[in-house]
Amino acid sequence: MIQEPKYIIDCWSLILRDLFKNQDELQNVYSRLIPTAKKVCQILNFPQEMTESQRETMNHLRRFVRELQQDKLNIFLRFCTGADVMPQHPDNIRQIRGLWKKSGCSHMWPST
Repeated sequence: MIQEPKYIIDCWSLILRDLFKNQDELQNVYSRLIPTAKKVCQILNFPQEMTESQRETMNHLRRFVRELQQDKLNIFLRFCTGADVMPQHPDNIRQIRGLWKKSGCSHMWPST
């Protein structure tokens, strides 16, 4: 059990050493991956033209996301994107109507 993580560390250490010259670069990449309410609200996508009830639903969803604790925010992001970290590349995300189809709202899903 102890040897398996050590093997993984040994394998990845050479690759990560070349990618990140110092610990600040690695920390910067990691901090961009941590979801925040603001980042999650930015990836939510809504149509330009909405009815009043759709706009109200949008506002409730954004308020809900802003008020989530970090652990619940990770769960919400995993539900919406399949990952509990923020997507790195916007071109890896595609828009899907589904979860909020009745309200006319849409959300972002990762493309596979």
